Amino acid sequence: MIALKKMKTLKTIFKITEYLILAVLIILLAISVSFSVKKYVFKEEMPKIMGYSYSIIVSGSMEPTQNINDLIITKEKNIYEVNDIITFKSGNKFVTHRIIEATDDGFITKGDANNVADTKIVTNEEIEGSIVFVIPKAGVLIEWVRSPLGVMIMVIVIIMLVTVPYLTRKYKENKERR
Repeated sequence: MIALKKMKTLKTIFKITEYLILAVLIILLAISVSFSVKKYVFKEEMPKIMGYSYSIIVSGSMEPTQNINDLIITKEKNIYEVNDIITFKSGNKFVTHRIIEATDDGFITKGDANNVADTKIVTNEEIEGSIVFVIPKAGVLIEWVRSPLGVMIMVIVIIMLVTVPYLTRKYKENKERR
């Protein structure tokens, strides 16, 4: 009796875990598709959802605060202050540096690992947002998920999480009928 109860509990735990994994994968896929549509269809250079965006650190200018391949989540703000780490448009690329001084014309920024401040003054209009969250080294995973192979594997896993339990249930029902 106790063993049967434990089996039911384990099955319930596995079922809940399965649904949670499926939900997380679907949410991640939906977010990825949303960002991709905004970027490639609507030509947004740094797509945002509810004011949030993400980028992957590609240089060591902010080490040790942010390292190469760290995933950063940024959020638009109305007011930026000294010490905020911001992502801003500079030419045809985005830069993530710390505000070290506010002037009447804008902000002076500097990478934590750099010896000198940036020469360009950054205006509010150029700022995409300030960092609210960092996930170390997650950029490697994000780049892989955005690859054709990563998308294909995510879709296959989602399909398997949906179909395998259904097929297993049908198999058991057919077996019981015999």
